[in-house]
Amino acid sequence: MTVTDAAARRLTLGKFLGRVVGTGLGTGYSPLAPGTAGSFVALLIWIALPPLSAGQQIALVAVGFAVGIPLCTSLEKDYGHDPHQATWDEFVGQWVSLFLLPRTLPYLAAAFLIFRALDVWKPFPAYRSQKLPGGWGIMVDDLIVGIYTALLLHGVRYLL
Repeated sequence: MTVTDAAARRLTLGKFLGRVVGTGLGTGYSPLAPGTAGSFVALLIWIALPPLSAGQQIALVAVGFAVGIPLCTSLEKDYGHDPHQATWDEFVGQWVSLFLLPRTLPYLAAAFLIFRALDVWKPFPAYRSQKLPGGWGIMVDDLIVGIYTALLLHGVRYLL
């Protein structure tokens, strides 16, 4: 029996719901680019939401981040260090990248593409933050690259 088989047999309702959220509504099981799939679904959810105030956006990210740490820690225990199944971090990071940006196609597309590029590159200190324990290491790097993306796009917006 593999670790994955053993983990699947131990699922309770609470753990199942945690797994659904932690895997970014199942995007972590995508056979190709689960992180990109997670970011894309997060973007679609953002588009579907009514426009949020700054306070509401901060609350969404804060709750998502706080919930993500134990969920990603649990996934790491079941699947190993920083597993590709854990894509809730992509949701939170993508939402950070969209902070207070116009909800127009150019900004939405740029936020998605830049966030994905920076998440792969992991500029300082994002790469180093992956060494944090458990879900912290999974969540913090995406928070950092989300902040970098938002700052970059707000800088571009300011210059335009």
